[in-house]
Amino acid sequence: MLEADQDVFHIIASANGGADHTHNYHFAQNQSWNRAIGSQHDFINCYIAGKIKAEKAVAISRSIGNGTIKYSGPDALTLYKMGEDIMRTMRREHRHDWVNLMQARA
Repeated sequence: MLEADQDVFHIIASANGGADHTHNYHFAQNQSWNRAIGSQHDFINCYIAGKIKAEKAVAISRSIGNGTIKYSGPDALTLYKMGEDIMRTMRREHRHDWVNLMQARA
């Protein structure tokens, strides 16, 4: 059950032809995060979901779409690798920031 401040988190955004199907749902997500990433970052969603779940999301979204359009973007592995690259870059660039933050909290 969704809490008042959560959205269903689509791996492939509905605006991009993402299906309203369990194969395309990652989990309930914080509304502000879900709405901030919008439909522009399917690659991050695929990385967060993992390769197998991303493959299912892309397949069902290509097959049935959102009722209006079907997903026609990059394949799941390409999306996953794009997300992985972004996350790796973020970790590398902010490694010291995170260490300092964790030390300040201790």
